[in-house]
Amino acid sequence: MTIDELRKEPHWSFSALNTYLNVCQLQYFYRYVEQAQAERTSACFPFGRAFHAALTAQAWECVMGNSLTREEIIGIFAEQFKVEVEAAPNLLYKQGENFVVRSPNATLYTVLMASGLSARSAN
Repeated sequence: MTIDELRKEPHWSFSALNTYLNVCQLQYFYRYVEQAQAERTSACFPFGRAFHAALTAQAWECVMGNSLTREEIIGIFAEQFKVEVEAAPNLLYKQGENFVVRSPNATLYTVLMASGLSARSAN
């Protein structure tokens, strides 16, 4: 059985259990039982997913004995971020928040700093 087939089967994920037990049972009901669409999506989620995709690509390259260049990692991040933003329903930015990658030659550090993350959390 493939992972896609398993995901179609009824199951308990960590997120579902955590939402029910620790967050809000009504939120669990709307998200997992009614499968209601989110009213808003924080801009942090697409950013985090794109960042994770770039790091995952680098990790796979390392497993294969290779390494991506900084420009390749930033390119993967930028492409994935664009896909995630376009797919996110009702994207919500905080006041003054902007996650636009302004330059294809930007370093990952400048991308993080432009997003409002501190130098400490970028390390």
